[in-house]
Amino acid sequence: MKKDPLRPLKNQVWHLLNRLGWGGMLQLHLTGALREDGWFQTFHTKASVDRQGRPIPWYTYPCIDFLKTRLNANMQVFEYGSGHSTRWLAQYTGRVLAVEHEPAWIAKIRPQLPPNAQVLFEATREGENGPYAHKPQSLHQAFDLIVVDGLDRVHCLLQCPSALSASGVILLDDASRPEYQAGIDFLKAQGFKELPFFGIKPIVAYKACTSIFYREGNVLGI
Repeated sequence: MKKDPLRPLKNQVWHLLNRLGWGGMLQLHLTGALREDGWFQTFHTKASVDRQGRPIPWYTYPCIDFLKTRLNANMQVFEYGSGHSTRWLAQYTGRVLAVEHEPAWIAKIRPQLPPNAQVLFEATREGENGPYAHKPQSLHQAFDLIVVDGLDRVHCLLQCPSALSASGVILLDDASRPEYQAGIDFLKAQGFKELPFFGIKPIVAYKACTSIFYREGNVLGI
């Protein structure tokens, strides 16, 4: 194997960078997983996108990677909250229906949606337990995946089981927040198990958790 004549110099440079505390950060920028996932781009642009600038959910990266391998075009999805996740889910599933409480945000996101995605308006406020939380039942269909990533999340979680298909699953973003624990406890009492995905998310630098709640024989094959 041919030796690299610059190797001694490179080693000296890396040694200096490590002594200064810069080596790790440079390595992440050059070849690290954060670069591969496009995290630095999301941090600077404040947009939840991948390395190529395509929209991705604001879930933890481990959860995004998992869903890519399990979602399919036969799935019907309901989403509390809308945005880049709506567009991303529509790429991998048959249909996405989202409920959103902000008219201005709906006006912005609707033109960006593909034909198999739709966002519906329903006013709400935190803790209301009103039509927003009950929206999936009003649509009179069973969903294979319900994403809870908007307002009034505990009450939304309470409504999820009755709107699921027999093999349906529930996704809760920011599942480690203590204010959502009552909803999590309810799901577990209904026989759901939790699969937490801890890790970093687009845009932000702290560790978070996106969890999937499932039962035996679920659509994701967990």
